Amino acid sequence: SDTSYRSVSLCSSTYVHIHFIRILLTTTHRIPASSTPEWATIIIFEHQPGSDERLAIDVFHTDQTKRQENENNRGEHSPLYQGKVHRGAPVPTDAEQVCAVLLPVKEMIHNDDLSLTIKIPKTKDGNIHARVEYCRPDASELAASFKLHLRGHSLLNVRRNVLEKPEYYYEIHRRHQQHTAATPDDSDAWVLVHRSEKKGATNPFWDINFFDVEQFVNHDLSRDLRIRVFDLEVSAGVGRRRTIIGQVTTSSHGLLGAVTNNGNCDLSRAFQLLSVDGKKKVGQIVVVAAEFVTNDNISNDNFSSSTVITTAIAQPLSLSELEIMTPPATPTADS
Repeated sequence: SDTSYRSVSLCSSTYVHIHFIRILLTTTHRIPASSTPEWATIIIFEHQPGSDERLAIDVFHTDQTKRQENENNRGEHSPLYQGKVHRGAPVPTDAEQVCAVLLPVKEMIHNDDLSLTIKIPKTKDGNIHARVEYCRPDASELAASFKLHLRGHSLLNVRRNVLEKPEYYYEIHRRHQQHTAATPDDSDAWVLVHRSEKKGATNPFWDINFFDVEQFVNHDLSRDLRIRVFDLEVSAGVGRRRTIIGQVTTSSHGLLGAVTNNGNCDLSRAFQLLSVDGKKKVGQIVVVAAEFVTNDNISNDNFSSSTVITTAIAQPLSLSELEIMTPPATPTADS
């Protein structure tokens, strides 16, 4: 075929509009209070080899204090979107654009590591780092979605005040296509594909997620996956501080083989979480469910997004709070 497919995924903070040939591909979720954000959103698009196609990335943020003031002024039932549009897509009225950059796809795929770093205009050291992958063909003829349900067991409480409830969440990274011998601590070799919701319990039950197999592991069930558990602490005067609890490396095959036999209390197949230095046991991850399912049995609300181009802002941009709202999926003529 004259066309080949590239997977594209991003990492950063605030929220982002991504355009391809003047078409809005996606709007990421917000990441508050971080000037080095990492998003978990995958984009898959068709690229014509040799063509000079570019991805336009617009980064926005909203100051939390101003946003609260605007909400109070708007009233409870006033619309968040009041005619403010950027590149044809609606944005919250109190959102401000941080930067706009163009990512040349042709240049990225010709680099040995399939990556590119773009400097953010009018900043000293700010940049967006992006990576792409070649999409693998689906030779497995498996169902299009991967169901995953995890829970934590006896997770370490790292809070200064041990009486406080932790806010545990986990992240799944997959090994990048160009890094065949990646170690768990080699940050350049891993791409964020999912970040869970937070749960306030030492034995948290995280929500069930359904992943598109192409977005999750690029149809490679042996691809290394790194699962890391964090605690997110929010305190006055300190802000938001996340602490890594522990990590484990596995794969899709490993997850399928680790499903508990006798209910969620069965620890016989649980993954042992280790501290980053590998010297301390800090809890366990129980695979309550892992299986391939058909999309006919899944509602759209259950799908989880993933990542393939990673972007990261490397320079603090003097933003007191990065609070972003996701615009409506289908804007109306009035908006």
